[in-house]
Amino acid sequence: MTAAVNVGCGKTAETSDKPVEKVAESAPAAPTVSYEPLLVSDGSVGNTFSVQPLESGNAINYASRAGVMNILEYVVEYPDGTGYVNVEKAYSFGSKYLLIVSTGENGNSCPATTYAIAFDSKTESVTGKEEIAGCSETVESLSDGNKLTVKKEGAASVFYNGEVKQAPRTPAVSADAAPSKSNEEPGKVAAKNVEIKKMMGDVVDDRPNAKPNGANEAKNKQQGKPWQDVDGFVHFPDGSVSDGPID
Repeated sequence: MTAAVNVGCGKTAETSDKPVEKVAESAPAAPTVSYEPLLVSDGSVGNTFSVQPLESGNAINYASRAGVMNILEYVVEYPDGTGYVNVEKAYSFGSKYLLIVSTGENGNSCPATTYAIAFDSKTESVTGKEEIAGCSETVESLSDGNKLTVKKEGAASVFYNGEVKQAPRTPAVSADAAPSKSNEEPGKVAAKNVEIKKMMGDVVDDRPNAKPNGANEAKNKQQGKPWQDVDGFVHFPDGSVSDGPID
């Protein structure tokens, strides 16, 4: 139904009781950046990261302005005890990077522990990490614009815009870097160390950089526990070592 309404100056306007159509809201703008796959080789990831062998695993290094950083220190508890490290897939998203990395840190109980690692080159920092469900050594990934889907035999994980929501871990401060809390005189501390050496290993350790005998021994070394090298010698946290191989 319509009606005429006097609006002045001899003009009229028609009104209607028909419902007014609502103008549809516009959809969010499509992202201008998409995931781009990076070339992964034995020693390099997209000419941005380098893969360096360690005693029991590998480091994934980034040359920052402050120096070389191993991004695995922000992902796993024992970077030297991963057994192996394999970069499965790698993508760039503008200034961000997302790496899919498998490790052997859990041994035969989980042949491949896989992580999604987010890195921002603007801040030169690991911004997130997330473990992918499953222990299979086969990893599938599919990128579509700003969406990346990663799947093993477990539930799929989806990452948007080069971001991983779970916060990275804080690297542990090594014993060498930690300040000493002892208030004793240096001479007394040295005398105590000599006594400890007599109680633990047989001789002073002259091969502290020997290769640990597997991932578990590498973890013991990282934790400051006695650990055995590949030749059978047992190294002690006080800086001493057995005088021969121990079965």
